Amino acid sequence: MKKILIVGFGGHSKSCVEVINNLKKYKISYYLTKEKKDISASVLFYDRKNLIKIFNKNIKLAHIGIGQITNLRLRSKIYSELIDLRFNLPKIVSKSSYLSKSSIIGDGSIIMNHAIVNTNVSLGNNVIINNGAIVEHDCIIGDDVHIAPGAIINGGVKIGNNCFIGSGAVIKQQITIPPFTIVQAGRVILGKNDL
Repeated sequence: MKKILIVGFGGHSKSCVEVINNLKKYKISYYLTKEKKDISASVLFYDRKNLIKIFNKNIKLAHIGIGQITNLRLRSKIYSELIDLRFNLPKIVSKSSYLSKSSIIGDGSIIMNHAIVNTNVSLGNNVIINNGAIVEHDCIIGDDVHIAPGAIINGGVKIGNNCFIGSGAVIKQQITIPPFTIVQAGRVILGKNDL
């Protein structure tokens, strides 16, 4: 199994770890967190020094296990730092999800349990398609987007970079969501006036 670093040590991280462990392709070697200083030998404070230390131990894979609810720039900032230090961010696809063979998924993205990514969808880098979310045909999802559990993105929707689509939100077909938009949980987006 390949060794992998998980950035994050909270709730979303735990959900990501479950998906990763079920794949049986990776062994989690370290977690990095901003919450405290080093917690244990395998849970370290997130800073550049520890990233370099881990990389120099021949751990070249990383996954960002931090959700995106309030700070729409945090995940993209971490992604850039990991890429700058030459980490590889694999594409993670849960065994219980559905990813159409005609769709593409960017580096560092995760499709979680029971999510559906239908035909001819393009997912950018560092995207979260959370548990039970549906992304229908012909959607274009930008980089650093988090689509929360149970959200429904209908056909032909375009979502700009660094957006957060809340749990249970529904976006009507052919809508364009501008970058850095938060769609609150349960919202129904039928047109521009609903944003």
